[in-house]
This record gives sequence, structure tokens and C-alpha cells, in this order.
Amino acid sequence: MACPQPIIDLVNGFRRSKIMFSAVHLGIFDIIAAAPKPQQGLSAAEIACQIVSRDGKRVPNCSIDGLERLLCGCVSIQLLIVANRAHGSNSAHTSGPKRFVATPLAQTYLTTDSPMSFTGYIAHSNTILYPLWSNLESSVVTGHSCWDKSFGDFAEPIAAATSPAIVVKSTRDRIFDHIYNGLDGVRRFMSAMDSVAKVSVPRILTHLDLTWIHTLVDLGGSTGALSIAFIRANPQINAIVVDLPQVVVLAEQMLCEEKEESVPAAVKERIRFHATDFFADPDAIPSGNAYLLSRILHDWDDATCKAKGRPRGDHHLRYAALARPNRALGCSSAGRKHAGTDKRA
Repeated sequence: MACPQPIIDLVNGFRRSKIMFSAVHLGIFDIIAAAPKPQQGLSAAEIACQIVSRDGKRVPNCSIDGLERLLCGCVSIQLLIVANRAHGSNSAHTSGPKRFVATPLAQTYLTTDSPMSFTGYIAHSNTILYPLWSNLESSVVTGHSCWDKSFGDFAEPIAAATSPAIVVKSTRDRIFDHIYNGLDGVRRFMSAMDSVAKVSVPRILTHLDLTWIHTLVDLGGSTGALSIAFIRANPQINAIVVDLPQVVVLAEQMLCEEKEESVPAAVKERIRFHATDFFADPDAIPSGNAYLLSRILHDWDDATCKAKGRPRGDHHLRYAALARPNRALGCSSAGRKHAGTDKRA
């Protein structure tokens, strides 16, 4: 008889994800990292009094018991360890209240200040993707994404009260109406794409020869994280990051705020942003000798990609899709993953 463990692992997979999502959402790894002696860890009571809500206010009366259960869940998936285990690491007993320390993996990817932080994409997964995938059956039966079923009808995006220049208008596709529903939604999605880019960069730079590029047009480039990495590795590159107007306003602001050690001034000088909807107006795409589409084409059906997903004219379009070619499940979009290719537009 076949071992049932693979099935059991699949059944429990969503629970492990949600443990990590919740811990990141509550800022647990940041709280531990900010402790005077993070290597000695913090107790559940010490962490509970520092939990804050989305608006930055302290959460009153956070349950210490409930929090410790979550912390122990993080231990079970190797994101935390108990620093004061008695009689060796295999014992369940501790001397006094358990003190939790972040593992190197959590310190690297689950704290917001880490250069390799993946918290942006985790927040996007928790807020958007987790509810979407809970309605996968609907997408399978109808053949359509399940945004409305997952989130219901939504209000029109509004201008940010603190930044009158940023007016978040509805895009043509309801997917991005949901994602860009207000300034918080725009920031969350940009942070998600920034996280993915930073984690992906080392492998991308290993596999791609970029020495032939002098003007890179980064289509849907969001914060420009990939362009920044490409320029740092290949100083001859100048990059033009193309994205929607509401994204460009925030991206320019975020780049200006980057510290010198993160993005040197010499790199910033080689990047400029261009605001346009390149699907609606392909002729507005700036000229370059290389066009980068990262995590873009999979959101759109084949007809849209062929008709509008590339520059017009005598341009050389070269892009690398790192995912294997297969049809993506239609839970979040009507698109599919595309094979890596190199072709003329």
C-alpha cells in the first residue's frame, strides 16, 4: 500500500503557509530583530505588547496564549527556535517562559529591513492570493478568474488624501481594478513585485548575458528593482522603467528615498521612469535595444499578448521567462505562463 504521507503533506500545506503569513502580518520577525539582544530571543508576553495593527497602533490585550501557539507553529516550520530549551535541543521543556529566536532563513527573508526581504510578496499572498485560491473550484468550473467571488463588488479606486498628485484610476482589466484599489493596494502590489525581483536577481544574472544592452526598456517594471540590479552588474546599461501613472509616481518617490548603500547615486542616474499604459498604447513605449517583461505576460490571454504585449516597429525584443511553459490555473487571471524565447518584434 502506498504511503499516505504525500497526501497528508498536501492537506497540511495551507496551514503552514498561513502560519508564516500571519507571523509576517503581525510583524513578529521584525519585533524579534529589533530586540536589544535578538540572539537571546523574546517571550510571547514581550512580543504581545509590541504587536501593532495595520494603522500602526498597538493592539491592546493581545492574547499571550494565542500568540505563543502561533510562535510554536513557527518553530514547527523552522522559522523560529526556542532559545532556552532545557536539557538539549530535543527537549520540550524550557527554563522559564519560552524565548523565541528567528532562524537565519527568517532573518533573511521575513524581516522588512533585510535586503532580501520577501515580506512584500507574502503580504500580497496573504491579502489577495490566499482568498483567491480558496475559490479555485469556481475558476475551474467557469473558466474565469474568481476576483468578484472572492472579494465581492468593490468601490472605485480613490485618490490618496495625502498625495493629491496620485489618482488611482480603474484599469481596463478587473484584476488590476482590485489590485490597485486605493493607494494601499498599489503600494502592496509594488512591494510584492519588488520582493520577487530581489530574490530572483541572483539566478537571473547567472543565466543572462547583458553586456550587449545599452538601453533597457523595463515594461511593467514597477519599482525598477530588476533594472537596478542589471545596472549594478552592467554599468553600461541605461534603463527606462515603464508602468502605469499611479505606479510611476510612487516608484520615483521610493527610488529617491533609497539609501546610498542600497542604490548608489550612480545607479539612480541611469534610471528614468515613463508613465503609460503600454497595453492600451503600444506606440507610447520608448525605444531601446532590449525590452524586459518580467511577470507580465502571464496575466493576459494569448491574443492580448500577441496584439499588444510588445513594442511595434523594428525593435529587437528579447525576454526570458523563467517559468516552465504550461497553462497557469485561471484563479487570478486569464493568462498562462510562456516559454522563454528570443525573437524579433
